[in-house]
Amino acid sequence: MITAGIDIGTRFVKICLVREGRILGSDIRELNGTFQDVLRQSYRAALDDAGIFGFQVRKKAATGFGSNLVHRADFVFDEEMCAARAVWHLDPEARTVIDAGSLFLNLCTLSSRGVVSDKAVNEKCAAGSGRFLDMIAGSLGIPVEEISSIAATSETPYRMSNSCAVFAESEVISRINMGVPGRDILAGILIAIAEKAQTMIAKTGARPPVTVVGGLGNIPFFNEALARGLGYEVKVISMDPQLAPAFGAALNAADRAGG
Repeated sequence: MITAGIDIGTRFVKICLVREGRILGSDIRELNGTFQDVLRQSYRAALDDAGIFGFQVRKKAATGFGSNLVHRADFVFDEEMCAARAVWHLDPEARTVIDAGSLFLNLCTLSSRGVVSDKAVNEKCAAGSGRFLDMIAGSLGIPVEEISSIAATSETPYRMSNSCAVFAESEVISRINMGVPGRDILAGILIAIAEKAQTMIAKTGARPPVTVVGGLGNIPFFNEALARGLGYEVKVISMDPQLAPAFGAALNAADRAGG
């Protein structure tokens, strides 16, 4: 049975087509333009990547911030549940999953059977988010793929005094204008996000192993900063971390359909 997982985030559409626990095709696409057009294009690209036709997909599952916008989904699942399902499928030893996306940090803890036992989410108005990081990197003219390597060269990361994104943006821009190096700004933001994740882990009593998914999972500096703060290794899954909720949604759809 082939199932589709569709993760609608605040900035990206992520789609996975899965059969027997293996990804056949996928697509990640920024939400630029009309939502339904972007979704249609992304789904078609995932089908082309898999080399299959739409009628071969038996069930579709939606997850994420905009999951209610996917009108033809057979199932709708919580994003934490999907991220947890994906991680546990790839690593049954995982006990804590952090989904670090564009706007939110979602945390969930897992039992030995992969069941979500606790959940937490960071405050919505926060400077510590992937979207804020992208915005500042754009202001500095630094491509997303270079954020980690540039932040790693910082010797004195800049520590923000504001946790509200509106005030933090003004603070950071003023520091840039005062000549604070971009590498220090980026390192400071990544450390701030890692500290938010660390606080969530402490509040929930989450246990290692900790696995990071979401867009920030692709930034080694973030994972390393979180590992230093926790005092133990932080894992990254063996597929694109940004696809994890979509992959988990497809797996959950197969479970529900008895596949």
